[in-house]
Amino acid sequence: MKKFVIENKNFFFGMLVGVILVLIIILSFVNSNIFGNVADWVSGIGSIVAIFMIFWQVKKQRDYDIKNISINKEINFSSSRPLFTLNYSDSIQLQEGETVYQTLDQRRFYFLGDKRILGIDITNISVKPILALEVNVKYASNLSNSVFKVNQVKAGDRIVLGMGILNILDEENDSENEKILKLNEIETVVVYFTTEIREKIKLTFKMNNSNNVLEYVGKHIENRDGRIDNNTYGLNGFEESLKYTR
Repeated sequence: MKKFVIENKNFFFGMLVGVILVLIIILSFVNSNIFGNVADWVSGIGSIVAIFMIFWQVKKQRDYDIKNISINKEINFSSSRPLFTLNYSDSIQLQEGETVYQTLDQRRFYFLGDKRILGIDITNISVKPILALEVNVKYASNLSNSVFKVNQVKAGDRIVLGMGILNILDEENDSENEKILKLNEIETVVVYFTTEIREKIKLTFKMNNSNNVLEYVGKHIENRDGRIDNNTYGLNGFEESLKYTR
């Protein structure tokens, strides 16, 4: 019922005004000395309606301006958002001059044969830079999560996040224990980055174990969905991961 009234508010408002006018006419004819004549009432109601119309017009213009500002703001933000591809593979071919990043938890990897590694490659296929890139990898196994941080991925550049064969440093025994990551050990990958006009974006990918492909499952765009908490992803103290360039 409430929804029906809201959707037909103009009709009900017109009905209310009509009923009031009829009552005024009746009362004026019954006793014009007490209730005044019809002309006085019509003049008074006309003034009230004029004030209401001015208020309605101002509100309508304000809503229109707010909508236009929001549209223009989204156009500016969207034009600054980079477009990139993200792939997970056990045989990434590293090209001359390309950079491989290692995790922030002091794990170290080495190249597989013929400089092919297991990891995630991110290619910026737009003309906009990817700034303050942070990639959080959650594993289905008991292996602790991996975190990669990259200051910038320029337009047209590709980077590789190396997870290949991880050599987990054993400081007590001064030896390295090799652990090979299987493709389906990854559960989710969460990507955070900042655009050139300082909008933060979060993208979430989930591993499809049937075909070993990371599938996009959701996003959080700061301009549309609200702020991303600095405790979750922030630029203060942002430190780039160790990197190797072929």
